[in-house]
Amino acid sequence: MNIKELEAELKNMKKQLQILQDIEEIQKVQRAYGVYIERGMGEEIIDLFADGPGVRLDFGRMRYLGKQGVRNYFHISDDDVFNKENPEFFHQVMQLAPIIEVNPDGKKATGRFNGFGVLIIPVKNGVTQNIFSCIYQNDYVKENGKWKIQVMRLEAKYFHAISDWVVEPGRLVKLDMTPQSNKSMPWPKPDEVVKTPPKFKSDYPTDYIMPYFFKHPVTGKETRERARNVTIYGKGIEELYK
Repeated sequence: MNIKELEAELKNMKKQLQILQDIEEIQKVQRAYGVYIERGMGEEIIDLFADGPGVRLDFGRMRYLGKQGVRNYFHISDDDVFNKENPEFFHQVMQLAPIIEVNPDGKKATGRFNGFGVLIIPVKNGVTQNIFSCIYQNDYVKENGKWKIQVMRLEAKYFHAISDWVVEPGRLVKLDMTPQSNKSMPWPKPDEVVKTPPKFKSDYPTDYIMPYFFKHPVTGKETRERARNVTIYGKGIEELYK
């Protein structure tokens, strides 16, 4: 191997090392989100998001736009029905099974995580306790040398109340978490509500698959979930996770 080949090899190794460092930093940001949301630390969560354009929260059909939209969502602790400073609030979400791809320019990345955990919410007449599973598929951007969340997409897969668990029986109530319900948690008003087909549902049981941002790691081909979604729900379904 001559000098030019050695230099090219060194350059490639440095590039690969940078990608590994970027992936580790992105995982740390996402894990920090899981740590901060446990006790409803809104300001710390907001600081994980980018300050530039394109910032967005997609929580199901509800969309919150810009850094202000993020702030509006994570400050719902000001509502006395959903007060995250209450010691009975506990929202533990493990950030699991990460797949992260960094763009060739090293300035943007996309990641997919499984979330699994518990949600215990104090309400006016008691406390709810639930287990749940969700999927995060997020976009990240490097701002001033720091990786931050640009778009957070969350899709709940199941949400199940448990009657015999950690909350005392006399304090336990059942809460409907669906945004469409009049009895639901007081979701902050979204900036947009994404229109979906009449029979669409993303939680269990469902035929819908949140589209993967990555190609098959062995074949390099697009996988079949997008075509399957369109076949079942029509082309308009692609607006949900654009």
